[in-house]
Amino acid sequence: MAENKRNSFALLMHNKMKERKLTLREVSRRSGIDVGNLSRIERGNTYPPKKREVLLKLAEALQMDSTETESLIEQSKFINGQLVNELQNVREMNVIPMLLRAIDNEKLREEDVEKLIEMIKDANTFKEN
Repeated sequence: MAENKRNSFALLMHNKMKERKLTLREVSRRSGIDVGNLSRIERGNTYPPKKREVLLKLAEALQMDSTETESLIEQSKFINGQLVNELQNVREMNVIPMLLRAIDNEKLREEDVEKLIEMIKDANTFKEN
């Protein structure tokens, strides 16, 4: 499962490079990330960077807008298990009732709630593996 997650990040990175007509060397030069590491990330052979500042440099090198950048960061957190830790912290802080009230106040569509549930299940599955 972790390999599939790494491949999803790799595909995102590869597609952005192709879309922007960027080479690995160019992305490496722009981001300051070693070209060998970028190659392994792009092929899904290693995990994406964990540090936000490195991900921001990568996103800038890939010429991503702010929405794409946040998506890249969230995907990296998920793949690296950091979202699981954040969810654990939420549970420990007893803010689940607050979260549920916020969701109720927003009047989320049923499909949005189902998507949220699936994301939490995926995060818990990743944590168990």
